[in-house]
Amino acid sequence: MTSYIQFVEIDLRDGRKTKVWAVLTIDGTKNLGHVSWYGAWRKYTFCPGQLTVFDKDCLREIADFCEIRTDAHRSRNKAVDHINSDPSDNRIENLRITTIKENRR
Repeated sequence: MTSYIQFVEIDLRDGRKTKVWAVLTIDGTKNLGHVSWYGAWRKYTFCPGQLTVFDKDCLREIADFCEIRTDAHRSRNKAVDHINSDPSDNRIENLRITTIKENRR
């Protein structure tokens, strides 16, 4: 898993056949939602609130979007430079990331 969240099984004792886990921050101070069986989809889902349900595919799509946007943000104003000044030499050892300097007036 990650170093930011933890899953804690909830003992509901209400006769249900499937388990429920609270999703908490690693220090246990914030409840982010819960993981439980969602009968309509026949799978475990993450529910951060009463009116929202996410399965693994939804969460993966959100995570992928976050990763793409983070990478785009971090690579803003950056370019690949060829160390030996030969643009056809794309060996990894000949490439470096450089910062683009903007002309501001």
